[in-house]
Amino acid sequence: MIGVVELERIRVEGCHGVGAEERSRPQAFEVSVRATLDLARAAATDDIGETLDYSRLGALVADIVQGESYHLLEALCWRIASATAERFPTQRVWVKVAKLNPPMPVRLGHAAVELEIEGHAPR
Repeated sequence: MIGVVELERIRVEGCHGVGAEERSRPQAFEVSVRATLDLARAAATDDIGETLDYSRLGALVADIVQGESYHLLEALCWRIASATAERFPTQRVWVKVAKLNPPMPVRLGHAAVELEIEGHAPR
């Protein structure tokens, strides 16, 4: 039974951007993660150990955004996706990272990057 575990619009602050000013002070980001995985055992056993614990996934995302610094949203997005695939038994991982209120000469709601990668088989 293939299913999806999704966390949508995790709000966290981090220091990411091309300019030194962007990396010197925290800015608001929103991160969404969608992981495809086999949910059959979790559904049958009602055991959190048989699924992707979304509280652990949320903590992983927050740790990366708050504790690391990247110039590009692409690099931050890749780091979150690859860390998710490494730590959880996923088939596919999709991540979207949005920088809210980016420093730009035009007004916009956010700038974002999204990507999808292959996951890893359960260990």
